[in-house]
Amino acid sequence: MALNLEIVPLNASISMYGPADQASSYSLSGHVAVSLRPTVGIFGKRPAPARMLLKSLALTFEGQSELYTSTTGYSAVRLCTINKSLVTPSCPIELCADDFEDGATWNITFDLRLPGWLPPSDIFGDISTATPGTSYALHCTATAIPLEDRSATTSWMSLCTPSFLRTRVVEAAPCPVIINRYSTASPTSAMMTNYIVKANLPEGPIGVPREVLDKLEIVISAPEYVTMDQEEFPFFVRMRAPGLSDEDAARLRFDSVMITKLEQIEKYRTDLGSWGERYPLPPMSRQPPNVELRQPHPMHTMFDVGLCSARQNFTLCDTFSLLPEAKIVRYKLERSALDIPHGDIPPRTGDASGDAVAWYAVQTSIPLERASSEPLPWVGARTLRPDTAGPWLSVRHQMTINICVAWTEEDGADACVERLAFTLPLEIIRTRPSVVAPTEPVRDIAPQTSSISMPPLLAYDLPVYNQLYHSNGDRKIDHSEQLPLYSAFDPQQSHAEDGAAPMRKPSMVEGLGIPPTTTASA
Repeated sequence: MALNLEIVPLNASISMYGPADQASSYSLSGHVAVSLRPTVGIFGKRPAPARMLLKSLALTFEGQSELYTSTTGYSAVRLCTINKSLVTPSCPIELCADDFEDGATWNITFDLRLPGWLPPSDIFGDISTATPGTSYALHCTATAIPLEDRSATTSWMSLCTPSFLRTRVVEAAPCPVIINRYSTASPTSAMMTNYIVKANLPEGPIGVPREVLDKLEIVISAPEYVTMDQEEFPFFVRMRAPGLSDEDAARLRFDSVMITKLEQIEKYRTDLGSWGERYPLPPMSRQPPNVELRQPHPMHTMFDVGLCSARQNFTLCDTFSLLPEAKIVRYKLERSALDIPHGDIPPRTGDASGDAVAWYAVQTSIPLERASSEPLPWVGARTLRPDTAGPWLSVRHQMTINICVAWTEEDGADACVERLAFTLPLEIIRTRPSVVAPTEPVRDIAPQTSSISMPPLLAYDLPVYNQLYHSNGDRKIDHSEQLPLYSAFDPQQSHAEDGAAPMRKPSMVEGLGIPPTTTASA
């Protein structure tokens, strides 16, 4: 007789929202299909019904994160191990399959509680031999004892079978589970953040007098965050020099604005550092190499036996440009440059040719490249990632803006151009894609129960708790939705619209059934 196990989760992916939080939990549910089928006897003889005693059925959810590169070596950590016993030895289950052709299948349901601090599934590192990164999987192991059928006729095959009962250990194929982490921010209501910047001037002589540059006011506006789906994002630069005299203001000219860098910085490290102290990882006695991972990278054996050694406390940074074809985006400023006031920034006043308090503004959109055109030999094509901080990899983004200002000497000589550089952070987030209802009907749960079918998926899904409420239980206010204008309630107008005569509101005295008193006038 053959005993088979199959792990069938209701959903192969878990969606987590917001930053990693130890106080939150998510549910992973499904069932384990236990199949028992009689073994066909020799010469095609019809076998007896298969009977087996299922003593235990253990389900394990395990997460792991591995980093391997030729520079950093191999590093691994076990993120979590969640065990649940679906069948215990104290309460075994007897299985019996009478059907010779199809056997029998039992579905044993499970529901696991996953912590909300787990990092999302990801692939990073050297992918030439295998795919390292952060991964999760479900594992299931069953122990069972075959039961003899005393009523069956003894065949010559039974003579080769020991008289004592043998315990069988059956393992299911690992079932991968993908964990996605999405931001709770709205993808359509990103606010603009104003940065009031000051240039760090180099030592030594420069083309523009320092006292002139010190009086420059520069405001750079960038989105609070950019989603992974955006192909471009808005960008504003405003400049003025209110402290200059009319003569100096006439000699100062804003030449151009350049976005020289839009970078994704990936930082690989071989030690967990503060990340390992922040979350409840399994103890060192349960970490590799003390206890091997269930699905380790092939290179782990080279490091476990000492043929290769990992570099301790080592950091590797990889930076690539997100600008199209790694080009510099330059915008030439002209006297007719558009001025867009924003927030508490005052609007432009006066004419740009001579007013020192006028705002010179640039409004544009910066394109965002989704993959680098220069792949690395050990990592392949480098793609856009959201800002994240994991056990071995942390990702952040930044952009560098250069503003060129020109200064004309009193004798009218050629203008001296000085380049002012500023570096600003840029946060890239991942938002959950919209759910689309399926066009085809969902098949039934089981072929033998055709009257029971799965309901169709909705075109929307319910939000998680932390999207509706704060951690203290107060309901969140969605400021992205505008409330309708207030209008006073008019009862007569309401009844007139309904086609009924307005009703007179009874007084409190009338409600008590007592006639109102009247006062006679003299």
